[in-house]
Amino acid sequence: MVCKNLSLCLRLPRQTTMADDSIPLPPESPPPSRPVLLAQEAGILNQDTTFLDCSGDGNTPRTPADIVNLSYTLNLIKSPDERRNTLRQAWALARQVLIVAEKVLIDDRESGKVVFGDGTFTPCTAGEKYFQHRQLKTYTDRVLQTDAVPTGLGVYFVFRDSSQAETFRISRFRSPIPIPAARTGIQQFEENRQLLTPLMAFFSERGRLPIAGELPQEPELIAKFGTLQDAFQLISQATGSQQWDAITDKRRQDILVYLACTRRPIETLPSQIQNDISALFDSRQQAGETVGEMLLSLSDTNIITACCQNSPTGKKLPGALYVHISALPALNPLLRIYEGFASATTGRIDGATLVKFSTDKPKISYLFYPDFDTNPHPALLASIQIDLPDLRIAYRDYSASDNPPVLHRKDAFVTPDYPQYETFAQLTRQEEALGLLDPARAIGTRQVWLRCLQDDGLEIEGHRVVRRLEGVPVEAGDAPDGSTNSLVPKIERHKAAIVRSELSRPVRLALEAGLFSENTTFFDYGCGYGGDVQRIAQQGHCAAGWDPYYFPNNSRTPADIVNIGYVINVIEIPEERREALIKAWELTGRVLLVAAQVLIDDGNSGQIAYGDGVITRRNTFQKYYEQEELKIYIDRIIGTDAIPAALGIYFVFRDSAEAEIFRMSRFRSRAITPRVRIPSKRFEDYQELLQPLMAFVTERGRLPVKGELAGEAELLAEFGYFRRAFQTILQVTDPQEWEAIAARRRQDTLVYLALKQISLGEDRSLAYPKYHAPEIQNDIKGLFGTYQEACDTASALLHSTGILSIIAKLCQTSTIGQQLPNALCVHVCALQELHAILRIYEGVVCSTIGRMDEATLVKFHTDALKISYLFYPDFDTDAHPALHTSMQIDLKHRRVTYRDYDTSDEPPVLHRKDACVTPDYPLYKTFAQLTRQEENWGLLDDLSAIRTRKGWLKCLQEHCAEIRNHKVYWRKDADPYRVKYLRSAREARRKNREAGEIN
Repeated sequence: MVCKNLSLCLRLPRQTTMADDSIPLPPESPPPSRPVLLAQEAGILNQDTTFLDCSGDGNTPRTPADIVNLSYTLNLIKSPDERRNTLRQAWALARQVLIVAEKVLIDDRESGKVVFGDGTFTPCTAGEKYFQHRQLKTYTDRVLQTDAVPTGLGVYFVFRDSSQAETFRISRFRSPIPIPAARTGIQQFEENRQLLTPLMAFFSERGRLPIAGELPQEPELIAKFGTLQDAFQLISQATGSQQWDAITDKRRQDILVYLACTRRPIETLPSQIQNDISALFDSRQQAGETVGEMLLSLSDTNIITACCQNSPTGKKLPGALYVHISALPALNPLLRIYEGFASATTGRIDGATLVKFSTDKPKISYLFYPDFDTNPHPALLASIQIDLPDLRIAYRDYSASDNPPVLHRKDAFVTPDYPQYETFAQLTRQEEALGLLDPARAIGTRQVWLRCLQDDGLEIEGHRVVRRLEGVPVEAGDAPDGSTNSLVPKIERHKAAIVRSELSRPVRLALEAGLFSENTTFFDYGCGYGGDVQRIAQQGHCAAGWDPYYFPNNSRTPADIVNIGYVINVIEIPEERREALIKAWELTGRVLLVAAQVLIDDGNSGQIAYGDGVITRRNTFQKYYEQEELKIYIDRIIGTDAIPAALGIYFVFRDSAEAEIFRMSRFRSRAITPRVRIPSKRFEDYQELLQPLMAFVTERGRLPVKGELAGEAELLAEFGYFRRAFQTILQVTDPQEWEAIAARRRQDTLVYLALKQISLGEDRSLAYPKYHAPEIQNDIKGLFGTYQEACDTASALLHSTGILSIIAKLCQTSTIGQQLPNALCVHVCALQELHAILRIYEGVVCSTIGRMDEATLVKFHTDALKISYLFYPDFDTDAHPALHTSMQIDLKHRRVTYRDYDTSDEPPVLHRKDACVTPDYPLYKTFAQLTRQEENWGLLDDLSAIRTRKGWLKCLQEHCAEIRNHKVYWRKDADPYRVKYLRSAREARRKNREAGEIN
């Protein structure tokens, strides 16, 4: 019998196209059966293999084929001899693989027994022979004298070649790993990319370099590079060696899981797998011993429980760990082996969505949620449970249940690289903010969950929470399409306007950035009450504004700087939102300021989604963007590269050169012009003429080129060359100070180049000067040996920012900042003094998300790729200021989490302020003196106890101390005997410290 799907499974001659349209088309082929589909997915059945289907009609001519399918046939044959002969005949025709699939019996908790066949569960049928799953393997192995490989429940592959069988087995334990992407701009790699790609694919697949004869392209690679090691060295330079090291570690783990789950003796494995083991382990013996230790660990149920409870992947509940099937490779190897015991026996449980690791008994459950991706809270359809001691399989059907279990927090089950992760996570954040996921609600089943939503007047649309229209003022004719038969909330946009007592954040940031000059004009598009217009006019600038509600009759006039601040997020109709942004851009002469509300995690927020935004209690609309979503929106509508100025605020420049100068200015560290140390008559005679040159070199770290220096004609007329003029300056100043300025500017330029690479994206190269303003091009040429050298160095530094171990080491060895157990805290004014990699690391946030503009400290986490901005409004005046707000950015997932401590009775307080700043900070000596005093008094001995305000006040009370004006004093009401004891302890501490210093 031929295959049910000829187009997929048989090698057929190509049919010529017929011109006669009257010739009927062949009927559409039915989909392949489940066993055939599993063979296709495994790559066993493809266009290069021949296929024979022995299932069904016995009169069909049968000829040998690479792949032979015998599915759901044996259980229909009553005669044991005929059943055995049918299996042997099919095996005789199989040149490579025989597919054996039968309906298998499974224990059903409801009906006692159920049959699982071609992807469905059905009741038992009288007259059919049913195997247990493992019984089918025993039968097949005994009749054919082979070792059938379980592929799915009731499906086995029987291989002619044992090596091919092992290759298939190990492939099922191999984690999916993409080939690392190469950085652009490395010319030698780009020229040889096609030749190097097979070597990259081999290493990604095996975690090692090939040995002689394993790679078909080996001769060509050796002819080009000399050795495979040299070829791979170029690959490492282009992609980063750390990524390949991670692949090697992952493949080493895959091998251990495979060996533990299959218990295959290493010496019996195919040569390629043995080569893997030899390359990935010190010896085969070491691999075997490691597997033995892992298997021994699994005999202790407490270890499995600990692995589940400590797993960073999956959702942890009191009695189990739940993990999406795609996240299994991310688990601890012991958990992978634990699950592998089940899947190595049953094959893949295709259709399963989640895997449940029970911690109270040795069993694995596979849960079926067929609409996991599309349904925000999918219901459980069925479950398969496997008891690990005896591998007994049980089934439970929930499809007919009126109240099945439903899922919440779907993001917890998957890894952050899952395609819908952010969609799931955003829904979870909304539901948490609304209190929908409060454990007290017991929302684990469908009916309770729907009642919970109904009681709160909420619904779920897509993956967003929306409020039902009942009870919300509605008005006909307000639909975006102009129809009168749709009812939508009447949005009162003007109520979103705020009466401000100071400049809005976007305008203030533009002022602080120096974008306003003497004759700069300003226009506020959607100005609300007009506060920004009034305040900018008071500063001497020509300012105007327009608002559709408050100032509808004002003209919309062009200006150098146009502000459309917090306007697009209050327009509920997407077309009008887009039109407003375009019109504001058309009025812009130099810079457009765009600001909008952005969505961040905040447990105190009670706002909910409506459409693509939220309806507030005042019936105003708020479109909450993700920060990067806002940039993408601006760039797409205007066709530019918006620059983040702060969270939710972007500057869009007309002139790309001015944009680059602005970018560069944000990463330029402070430098002071060296003072004159040696009086010189010649210098004094030309000091006024030389002063602009000194300022220029201080600013840029290099000499100017012609046309860059104001008043250069007179200077050149006197000295002939800039270099000769600068020699006069060097004679009266310290040359090392100028070299330090040049070194600082080189680092500034590297930081700029590294972060510029992010904005250019993957398809562009830093090696093209046209992407930089002319003066920046001159900086690069003047400060580095070659342009390419600067770009390559910047690329290497940028790559290092993604490696946590490098970040952690730089933080731990930094001489700038306060060292904490898992972090480094640095005052924002000291960021420029950090290592270039840390500056770039923090700059990644600035260039993609934006720095919290009121931040006091920046906290570099060393246990995760995260940065926190901490706001201490009383940092200078309060000896131990309380934390007001914090904003944490997860760089791996680009997620922003906000926390407000302003109303907290127990906020964290700051100690050792001097450690956070540099010695040139104005109050450094005051801070340092306080720290020394507090150390002498023993106030800082237990930092964990004084982390919060109550703990700190308790510590002061116990030490009879109080702080006034950054100094420690004895409390006036202190017990004299207690003071005497504390004085004695302080003196003993001082002597011990001095003795330690002497020794």
